[in-house]
Amino acid sequence: MDEDRGSCLIERVDENGNAVQMGLTKDHEMGYLGVFTQNDIGLKGKKDKIILSLDGNVYEAEAHKKTKNLAEGYTGGYILANNPQFVDDVMKKYEMTVFPEKAFAFTVSLDGTLKAIEAARTCNTEQNS
Repeated sequence: MDEDRGSCLIERVDENGNAVQMGLTKDHEMGYLGVFTQNDIGLKGKKDKIILSLDGNVYEAEAHKKTKNLAEGYTGGYILANNPQFVDDVMKKYEMTVFPEKAFAFTVSLDGTLKAIEAARTCNTEQNS
């Protein structure tokens, strides 16, 4: 439960130490997907254009750099999404490759996202009832 946003979230750290977090914005109008890593992924400004490939389905997004409340040594950012196809791909695909505009690409495992997102949706429904 994310007390600050009043909604449930999911988080997973893969075997490479990449942390993926998904939840809802404070107004519950959009979802967010955050990726945090101990590697420098090249986010220079507050917002940077990135390309995401989920097993070949490509999405363009604006990454918002996050600097506060991260575990020591981590850097990264999040995107906002309200595209049902994107959410479906996150739930059903196995890998997400992130292509920052000014740095190297990296891949994040999406193992377990289907069950995790379903659990977060159930949790959010329970919170709102």
